[in-house]
Amino acid sequence: MRSRKRREAKAHGYKSGFELTTARQLEAAGVAYEYEPVGKKIKFTPPDRTYCPDFVIGDVIVETKGRFTGEDRAKHLLIKAQHLDKEVRFVFLYDNKLSKTSNTRYSDWATKHGFKYALTAIPDEWIDEFKAAAARKSKADKSAKGRKSADGVLGTLVSGGGRSRTQTRSRQVRTPELAN
Repeated sequence: MRSRKRREAKAHGYKSGFELTTARQLEAAGVAYEYEPVGKKIKFTPPDRTYCPDFVIGDVIVETKGRFTGEDRAKHLLIKAQHLDKEVRFVFLYDNKLSKTSNTRYSDWATKHGFKYALTAIPDEWIDEFKAAAARKSKADKSAKGRKSADGVLGTLVSGGGRSRTQTRSRQVRTPELAN
């Protein structure tokens, strides 16, 4: 079962079945996102490393986690400390214990360190928040297009860096299109 889901996910350009499920949820809700946007990698130290977020939705990073290792936890604490402008949220497939000998669960860790999290799926309130932010941005973009700058040149916004379903490593923003 696991390998069938993974094969299906890889066929659609995702690394895991959980990422594919999350993408389908976002697309069904009409939320535009970027999946592993190459142009939006985040640098952090030590050591000198980069992190490529799973999903970027507006100004929010949504990281899907089936397994949440100590290395992942350390990485996200460094990113949070070094990039105060980035908001990382987690969607955990399960609320497992951090280790066999720990009573601390993924959700406990996220709460302790000030990360928003959800279990199994992105909550409706996050979806509503993403849609409202996109509507505000769209309205601001339309307003900006209607105004000319002092030198008479229209300002434009460029987005990109994400992978689309059929064009791996393309520079297109992902929009709802994936069929069940």
